[in-house]
Amino acid sequence: MPHRHDAGPKPKKQKRRASAAKGNPSAKPQRNVDFVVHPPFGAIPLVEASVVQPDGTVHTFKDYDPNYAPPLPKGAVRGNVRAQEFCRMCHMPRYFFVDMPRRCVECTTPFVFSAAEQKHWYEVLKFHFDSVPVRCVACRRKRRSELSLQQELRDAKALLKKQPDEPSAQLAVARALVRLRQRTAQGSLAEALAAARRARRLLKGHPATELLESDFWEASAQALAGRAAAARLFFERFVEQARGRQHAALISEAKRWLESTSSVA
Repeated sequence: MPHRHDAGPKPKKQKRRASAAKGNPSAKPQRNVDFVVHPPFGAIPLVEASVVQPDGTVHTFKDYDPNYAPPLPKGAVRGNVRAQEFCRMCHMPRYFFVDMPRRCVECTTPFVFSAAEQKHWYEVLKFHFDSVPVRCVACRRKRRSELSLQQELRDAKALLKKQPDEPSAQLAVARALVRLRQRTAQGSLAEALAAARRARRLLKGHPATELLESDFWEASAQALAGRAAAARLFFERFVEQARGRQHAALISEAKRWLESTSSVA
């Protein structure tokens, strides 16, 4: 028999006519039908259900009626009980979802866990009903980005361990460290500088694309370290020599830094 939902009072099992079930006016009158009364969904009918046990025996029990359709509050989104995975001993099925106010544990900003997002979480992603967001959308996006950057750095270091004399592996480490530092203030700038310089030494005498990138990542690391003069030197050299669409994004980034510091310089 289903137990009560954590968020509400103890449900009352009772015998009544099916026509008395709130929000289900189309139900035909029946006698001796079990209900569980629970806010906010009203009187939820219980129907016969069965499951085959591992030993082949059939276990019959009362389950929440997936066809029950209580009235929707303003702004609510109808739930699909058949698409939800929940513990019937611990939770009530979500016949509808309503916006849920929350507060971000990271930036403390109030945010709304919307009804539409809840439906996506519990019916598409199949999250456990106890799963709720603790961060606002902006902080969740930032956290996913941070985790992605940390994984990128781990992958770059693993590649560098296998190919220590490969310039592209050195640049991958420098790139990952700079981006991680820009986003999270984490990551070793000394290590980023060393990787960029190592790549430059390995490419000395070879007019390769990676050689130009070594200037960009060294300039970025110098800027993050607060050494503006050194950063300007490498950024200007990079902008002067880099050409083509392959470096377009990095050229724009370098120019923005140079323009933002031109008055200081």
